[in-house]
Amino acid sequence: METFIKIVFWAIVIYYVLKLAMRFLLPFILKRLAKKVLTNFENMQGQAYNDAKKKKEGDVTIEYKDSKKKGNDLKNTGEYVDFEEIKD
Repeated sequence: METFIKIVFWAIVIYYVLKLAMRFLLPFILKRLAKKVLTNFENMQGQAYNDAKKKKEGDVTIEYKDSKKKGNDLKNTGEYVDFEEIKD
């Protein structure tokens, strides 16, 4: 019975220590994450602006997607339905 009480006591202590730690650590972690996301977003916008700035007005560029498809091409074509035409 004594070990059960010790286990319950330590479980409660660990729960409250983690709860208290999260109260102080979670805002710090979220602020760092928000800063990181904001800087990544700003870098992406700056890069898009620079790309747009390099191209002159009226220039046409064609960007090709990779035409190599993995797997069987029939997977993406849909379901095959066999039907017969009935004439009245």
